[in-house]
Parts: sequence; C-alpha cells; structure tokens
Amino acid sequence: MDFVVGDRSQETGRGRYERLRRYEVEQFYTDFWQAYQAILLPCLHKALKAGTHGVERGHSLMRHDLARFCRRSRCLSRSVERMVYSLKINGGSWASILS
Repeated sequence: MDFVVGDRSQETGRGRYERLRRYEVEQFYTDFWQAYQAILLPCLHKALKAGTHGVERGHSLMRHDLARFCRRSRCLSRSVERMVYSLKINGGSWASILS
C-alpha cells in the first residue's frame, strides 16, 4: 500500500503517480478526477466508478479506525506528519482490503 497526502491538485496527483511507478502498474482504475486524466496515459487509465468500490470501502474502514480522519470539528489532526504516521503504522491492516 502506498499513499500521498495532499489536496486535489495536479501536483498531488503527479506525486501519487510517481510513487506508484516503482510498482510497475499496468492499469490504473480511477474515478473521474481531472488530474488523473492529465497525468496518466490513456492506454493505462480507465476512469469508472464501478472499479473503485473496493478502494472506497478501504477508505471507509480507515476513517472508522482512525478518528483523526473524521469530521474536522471532532478529531481531525492539524498535523500532516501525524496523519502520515498514523497511516504508516496502521497501513498493514488495510493492505489486504485495498488489494
């Protein structure tokens, strides 16, 4: 499992793509976020909602397990470093769900 913390800009999308390149990914299934369409080659990219339900389920479990990803008024950590640390120490438990 790998991740990038950031906003929904093309720069964040490019960072995500650069991290995934080392895994020699042959096909990318994404939602319709415009940054993906600008970054990924059309022959490697399929934009559809049906193929992303497993990832969304994993995100739901992550939000359930880590309170810092919930509503801002309740538990959101103000520190990006803390969010990254939480993902790293808990990431193994979601790896089987996300794959």
